[in-house]
Amino acid sequence: MKKLFTGIILINISVNCFAQEGIQSQLENYDPTQLLAFTIEGNFTNSGEREIIAFYQNKQDVMKGISVDVIGTAYCFVIDGQSDQIAQVYQLRYYGTGGFDDGRNLLNMPMGALGRSIDWWGYSIGRVGDFNGNGRDELYLFQSTLFFSPLFFEFDLDNKDFKFILEGYENAERVELEAVNSAKKQLQFISDGWRYSHEWDESKQMYVGINNNLFGGKDKK
Repeated sequence: MKKLFTGIILINISVNCFAQEGIQSQLENYDPTQLLAFTIEGNFTNSGEREIIAFYQNKQDVMKGISVDVIGTAYCFVIDGQSDQIAQVYQLRYYGTGGFDDGRNLLNMPMGALGRSIDWWGYSIGRVGDFNGNGRDELYLFQSTLFFSPLFFEFDLDNKDFKFILEGYENAERVELEAVNSAKKQLQFISDGWRYSHEWDESKQMYVGINNNLFGGKDKK
């Protein structure tokens, strides 16, 4: 009986390992033009299933040794718990980032309250967590391209797609998070020498601009 019990455990472990490898392979082969960089997990769509966001790089660029620290796109995969197969895919449209460095990073920003760190090439490129308290994980990402600015995403349950949840900053050259008020779900940014405060609006399901002096600072840096 003891040998049989041990055998059952070994079989179960092997099956789980094969299933895990199968998911990894599916992610790696999902888009033949892209190279899987890394993944994070969370509750993004309220599917009740395992959910993985995979970040990708342009395969040709990496093979040529150029843009090796650039993230080109990201997808959210919902994995069916019975078959361990991809059941649904949602793209984080318009997301991408160049490399972070000592001059373009989040090191001096109070990002910790927003969730778990998302790390890439030795730098945190954002956070993932349910800071707004609505039961789903948000993505508090920054892009480092011609601009250095936030790209905050959350899954829209009505439209079944990821959407931007931070009002403004589409064309700002450099935006930094300066302060966080967790109790009031407020964020304060500095952009081009000016301070701007945002607060989570439950009806609009996004962070909207509010009085610039909520954090006790001056309007202009």
